Amino acid sequence: MEPEIKRCKLEPTTTNTNTKPLRKFKKIPIFIVDYHNDVLEFIYRCFGSRHLPLTNNTLVHFDSHPDMVISKAIPASCVENKDFLLNELSIENWIMPTLYAGQFNHLVWLKNSWCSQIPVGKYDFRIGEHQDLMYVDLPVDYFASEGNYSEKEHLERSKTIKFEVYNVDENVEAIQLERYVLDIDLDFFSTKNPFLEVYKKANCYEQLKTIFNYDRTKMSLEASKERCRQLDDLKAAFEYIDEHKSLDLYENNDIPEDTFEALKELVASMAEHYQPDEVEWSLVFDAGCTSDNDGLPHHVSTDDELLEHYRRFKEFLTSLPCPPVVVTISRSSEDDYCPVNQVTAIQCHVIEMLVDVFEDKIHSKAIMHYLNEEWDVMDL
Repeated sequence: MEPEIKRCKLEPTTTNTNTKPLRKFKKIPIFIVDYHNDVLEFIYRCFGSRHLPLTNNTLVHFDSHPDMVISKAIPASCVENKDFLLNELSIENWIMPTLYAGQFNHLVWLKNSWCSQIPVGKYDFRIGEHQDLMYVDLPVDYFASEGNYSEKEHLERSKTIKFEVYNVDENVEAIQLERYVLDIDLDFFSTKNPFLEVYKKANCYEQLKTIFNYDRTKMSLEASKERCRQLDDLKAAFEYIDEHKSLDLYENNDIPEDTFEALKELVASMAEHYQPDEVEWSLVFDAGCTSDNDGLPHHVSTDDELLEHYRRFKEFLTSLPCPPVVVTISRSSEDDYCPVNQVTAIQCHVIEMLVDVFEDKIHSKAIMHYLNEEWDVMDL
């Protein structure tokens, strides 16, 4: 059964064109959010005000996570609809619609070596659509595990994306940049996998790895559809558990028997250690969706490690051929990816380094969107 999607034929993100001259900020603004997808509000405003052109920008993305999941709830026909996207996107999937809309055509993901979701390398991949859903032809587990991979011959209206992945704690060659957004998630410096703590007494996360496992040897559009069906079937089972607190009367016609047995064992383990009203099964399902492959990265940095991360980050900034147009920063502390006891100090260090490197070209006073500070891009 194909996923049900809402098709959009709505107003585009902005109405200006690349033929109009670009505006230039008096000083480079720094925009700080907590949930990473909220940076899009500022980026879209820069498109609308012509501080960024509508197409062919570069995103330089410091993060412990790629944030490149493609949501099956977002039709390809909606990628130019700002209001729809701002309501639908979340922290793990905010980048790909901007690539398919053409707003960015060059993505640089800078990470530390504890992050293994996508191998280091230079890629030219295509993003396109099939039955109004977005897919990519980059054959790596990260996309296959989410059902986001397709062979290029099935992709309609596809675009080529230049994609580079580097470990910053290793040697990074000079990167060719012209006009770019510098995007920094503070969990780049220190990150947690919050799902490791989900119902830990029942060894929940380890059990979920078995339940959500998939055949990594398959890499095709049909395999992606099979993976989506698998996740849909599991979601239906978890919703049943959430309602009935049991699988005793669940009519299983779709989940393989060994997986279903593992799911029943998980339910029994949870019942042994937690009261029924203590378990949020939708959260358990979300944890399961992150448990395949190697799971999410988890590396809480020591003070000495943070100093080394700061040094390498500043070294990279110094090597850039030109300043960014804007800087966006995500704290990622409310969702527990950047440790709460470290996030403020990391933020202060990052702003200090930005000012040290870019000097009077950058605003020393950031816009604290996460504190509901008012701002107008035209005043910057």
